Amino acid sequence: MNPENNSVTQDSPNIHNNKQKEESKMAIRNWTKLTKGDKQIPLVVFKSNNTEESYQKFRFIDCNRIVTQAKVNRMKREILRHDLTNEFTIRVKPSQCGKYLDIYDGQNRFQALCELTMPIHYQLTNMSIDDIGSTNSVQDKWKLKDALFHYCIRQLEDYIILAEFHKIYKYPISTLVILLSGRHTKKIQEEFRAGNFEITQDVESIKEILNRVAQFREYNDEVARSRQFLLVYIDLLTEPVFEHEKLLHKVKLAPSKFIKCNTQNEYKRMIEKIYNYRSSEIVRLW
Repeated sequence: MNPENNSVTQDSPNIHNNKQKEESKMAIRNWTKLTKGDKQIPLVVFKSNNTEESYQKFRFIDCNRIVTQAKVNRMKREILRHDLTNEFTIRVKPSQCGKYLDIYDGQNRFQALCELTMPIHYQLTNMSIDDIGSTNSVQDKWKLKDALFHYCIRQLEDYIILAEFHKIYKYPISTLVILLSGRHTKKIQEEFRAGNFEITQDVESIKEILNRVAQFREYNDEVARSRQFLLVYIDLLTEPVFEHEKLLHKVKLAPSKFIKCNTQNEYKRMIEKIYNYRSSEIVRLW
């Protein structure tokens, strides 16, 4: 196969010619599904009976980032405004079985062109699966959820465990990365995107902490889900004088004082005031 740019259709890429219009009418839509959390996103795969090379010869890679319809729609509008897809090629690699061209870069663009029944310009690449995340991060930085999806598909155990935490406890991925890694640095997020995330904390202990914090949700869900509050609460657990049940009881007595704060220091002051509410002896937590 020639590594230079090719197109799925062998005729002129001008979609306005009569032959291609006729082919578009004969397109067969095969619906496949790609999971995004609890949602199912339909991916339209076109097969034209009159073209030797069909859209069906291309294949999505499971561990690539999820195709998002909003992004596809934006690309469709831009393509219709000014089609430059021959200058921004889809990068593909023959599958091991030799039947497909696996899309390593440009799957949203490919999907947009499929839905517009337009030619696909592509070129061969030397990328590996390990390059997908880093390459996409340079072009359009991967969100943490993209990286989580990618490495869960690749069966990296630490990512699968984090995904379960995310599903059960509903905390932001960034917060769970801090909790499970025991590190609160900017570098940890880059390592997470690169597939180097490691759980260093005891998983059962983290579950116990999150279950305790969840008891505060009935008084102020926003506070209980706050990363700053969570980190302050974890610090509290190292204080010998601190009792979880006492704080929970005082919050129940004065729920109006259990309010959202902007910083950890503000949360510390707020918690200490509540902890000492109606107490004859003041306990210093910090």
